[in-house]
Amino acid sequence: MRECQIDRCRQLILSISLVGILVTGTLVGLSSALPMFFSAREHVENSALDSLEARAAAINSLLAGYQDIARQFTSRTEIRRRLEAYEAGELGFDELVAFTRPRLKDPMSKLPELLFMRRSGPDLKPVVSLGHNPGLELEHIDTTGVSLMPLPTSTGFVIRAVGAITDDNGRRVGIDTLLFSSERLKALLTSDSGFSTQARLTLVQVSPSGTVLASLDSTGEFVRLLQQHQPYLAALTPRTLIHADDGKNRLLLTPLALDSWVLAVRLPRSDLYAKANQQLLTISGVILAMMLLGLFLTRRALSPLVARITQQTQRLEESSAELRLSANVFEHAQEAIIVTDPGLKIQRSNRTSSEVTGYSSEQLLGIGLDQLFDQSSRQGDQIELILHTLNRDDAWQGEINYRHADGHIIPTLQTISGVRDDQGRINHLIHIFNDITDAKENERRMQRLASLDSLTGLPNRASLNRQIEQQLQQAAQQQQRCALLFIDLDNFKPVNDNFGHAVGDQLLKIVSKRLQHSLREEDSMGRLGGDEFLVLTGNLQKPEEADVIAAKLIAHLLEPFHIAEHSINIGASIGIAYFPDDGCDTQTLTRMADEAMYAAKRQGRNCYVKTTSLD
Repeated sequence: MRECQIDRCRQLILSISLVGILVTGTLVGLSSALPMFFSAREHVENSALDSLEARAAAINSLLAGYQDIARQFTSRTEIRRRLEAYEAGELGFDELVAFTRPRLKDPMSKLPELLFMRRSGPDLKPVVSLGHNPGLELEHIDTTGVSLMPLPTSTGFVIRAVGAITDDNGRRVGIDTLLFSSERLKALLTSDSGFSTQARLTLVQVSPSGTVLASLDSTGEFVRLLQQHQPYLAALTPRTLIHADDGKNRLLLTPLALDSWVLAVRLPRSDLYAKANQQLLTISGVILAMMLLGLFLTRRALSPLVARITQQTQRLEESSAELRLSANVFEHAQEAIIVTDPGLKIQRSNRTSSEVTGYSSEQLLGIGLDQLFDQSSRQGDQIELILHTLNRDDAWQGEINYRHADGHIIPTLQTISGVRDDQGRINHLIHIFNDITDAKENERRMQRLASLDSLTGLPNRASLNRQIEQQLQQAAQQQQRCALLFIDLDNFKPVNDNFGHAVGDQLLKIVSKRLQHSLREEDSMGRLGGDEFLVLTGNLQKPEEADVIAAKLIAHLLEPFHIAEHSINIGASIGIAYFPDDGCDTQTLTRMADEAMYAAKRQGRNCYVKTTSLD
């Protein structure tokens, strides 16, 4: 073979090799780049839709806040009662106006966004109008809720919130109509975050058939683009992405809580997919450069890039999974969880917090958490002490009593944790609490059981001694006289021996009831143990009153007891000690009364002996 043929073959082999490398590199590049490109496009679209949902949630929250303000105005009891009196003819119109105006003017002055307010009576006749009405017809409004109202003299709009004033029977006695500035809503319709600078946001009103009824976009651009997609609008669902017919734009739509209104975003196609396109160009350039160095170098160069992209995607997926997990844990936690700002204004709450407090998440949003506290948890500077501890330690734990929506008190064990920003300032407070009503009730039940005699239900020795000591202190302060009666049953032991302990126990129960029924309302008694009882009388005008009580007790105990077909006869020996003559404390009086009781035993039983009769 000649040299020229060898050169041609070499060139041919080189060409074939080059073509093979180029074809292989192209196929490899396409198989690697295209899936990543489409994945990146999908990720970009989902990110844009996430931003759309976040903006819609902010708008819904803003409008709900305005409706809450309207409810707060309508819930004022005194003004409502005046409207009821006016409707009943018990109050003149001028008196109603004079009473209502200053009570609405003061709270309205604290709401710079509130442009105009009108309170109407039960016949929709205006009672008080405050602020400036920008020309809207408000005379015959009788439906409640939030709506957007275009201004008749300009392209602007205001937000109208209407709240009904009802009496205790739910009957309407008046209506409040509030007009709010649209500045905050307009601020939410700017593309300052979540979208590109070329994005345009607006609100459109859509009929059930998909017809665009109104738009806050003064240019009419959104109406023109949306009219081509009426079937989509008729069956609109959240997170809808539409390819505009002009081929240059993408439309992102999601319905709002506001009836028939939709948040719409127009994004230039080039802006929406700019990052995905840039990523594709970068990968293609790297692939092309590596193909010039050979298949091996191409693979070697692409591997780190693919690894990095995969790692980034994995991190994004892991972050999304963690966020979903956190949201799921938050919403389905068994503990009530509420997030507030440093001033205790509620920003978010989970399902359990609604179950514990009786208020829905919508009702809780935006109110002060301390407004749910029972008065017992708002006394003095308790809230200030909690906030001081949080600023110092970033955490606080203790018991807080809440007032349920139905009015009953809910004791809770609450933990509060502070979340600080980059400057070290607390910007959120996480409140986690559990209803401990059952635990509290068990604790109280155990305390009651610990202080009562298990057989008779009377105070036991320890509880009785505490009770007597308290009553003696009170008697000393009021300079009163009282008596302590030490009672020991006569002939009780034969009952246990002859009829068994079950009958003996039943006898003690009946004895306890007879003793209680024989006492005055101001007297108290308890069981020391066995067949011994103590009675502390109330104030005695003269010592002989204790004799009457003792005689009455003995007489009642001498009456036969009928238990399990047995007729049982017992009696009682009673010793009487006087306060303050025989002692000023429980121990001394008990000892003196005990000695007197034994003297009664020696005198033949079924009688009483006073300490004054002892030698």
